Amino acid sequence: MNSGLDDQLYIAIISGGVGSRLWPRSRRRSPKQLINLAGGRSLIQNTLDRVSPLTSPERTFVITIGDQQDAVRAQLPDIPPANIIAEPEGRNTAMAIGLAIAHIAAADPNALMISVGSDHFIGDDEAYRATLRAAVAAAADGRHLVTVGIAPTSADTGYGYIRRGEVIGAHAGVEICEVCEFKEKPALDVARRYIESGDYLWNGNYFIWRVSAALAAYAEFAPDIGAEIDSVVAAIGTDRYPTVLAEIYGRVRKTPIDTAIIENATNVLTVPGHFPWVDVGTWSGAYEIASPQNGNFRTGSTHGKALFIDSSGCLVDSGDRTVTLVGLKDVVVIDTEDALLVCNRDEAQLVGDLVDRLAEEGLERLL
Repeated sequence: MNSGLDDQLYIAIISGGVGSRLWPRSRRRSPKQLINLAGGRSLIQNTLDRVSPLTSPERTFVITIGDQQDAVRAQLPDIPPANIIAEPEGRNTAMAIGLAIAHIAAADPNALMISVGSDHFIGDDEAYRATLRAAVAAAADGRHLVTVGIAPTSADTGYGYIRRGEVIGAHAGVEICEVCEFKEKPALDVARRYIESGDYLWNGNYFIWRVSAALAAYAEFAPDIGAEIDSVVAAIGTDRYPTVLAEIYGRVRKTPIDTAIIENATNVLTVPGHFPWVDVGTWSGAYEIASPQNGNFRTGSTHGKALFIDSSGCLVDSGDRTVTLVGLKDVVVIDTEDALLVCNRDEAQLVGDLVDRLAEEGLERLL
């Protein structure tokens, strides 16, 4: 790591989502980050493997939600159970990351913190860690909030964008840049202009900072949430903690950290990440990391077969049954014990709407 910073560095893995757009494999009690989509270990296990060389298990925290806490602890046995912290309910990332800040600040008020998601695919772990090390170096002075921006590979409309400014430094050959502005998910023609300009990065929702700098930013831009975080810090280690946390989550507003804090701050830097990266949020994203079979792709069990005849661009995720596709193009087929999903791969984001429909139809057992 960086000389003198090793003992100050903490990592927070944010793992509270349900992953509804990856239904029917992703469910409330077995969300996408806890399932195997690309062979081997789950997404959250791969995340921990990726960041564990940066700090110790004792300085690694995971933020999840109540009905996933036991499963997360079972999958991450090297992390102290007390460091796997459950939100009473999901309140979006401003509070989820705020809860991580609270626990890390209680452990070390001068800590450096890296916040990462639990559901990303990374194709080059060494380049990923080098990028995070550069971000830590940029945040070490306590004056900046730092993000990692992903070098885009396409005009994707599913991500927010960061317009980077001048290069102000480097760490071990990795550039550190000013941030000019953040842009919400754009229309396709706008995204194409972003890519052509060469000035934009995908917003990967990685945040690196001194916890003191983060708390100051909350106090300035979201003082209502900042006050709740202060209350959590005061309650940690006391018998009041469960009651205080439940009361806070009963009233705190639900908002992402981007719009609450990051997009309002003027002291934000970004470190461009040049590594293969997929936010595995839909079956279209899963398609990008799956195992190829003659132009088609397969995830899920290795026991059942997937057979493709005169088909291309298709994804099958199945258990032990054999699934066959004939004469299809760009189709997703997800086969589980109690549900079957068939959709066009280009419309995979609509699966989240389907999950809402299932709830409306009284099919909670499938969620």
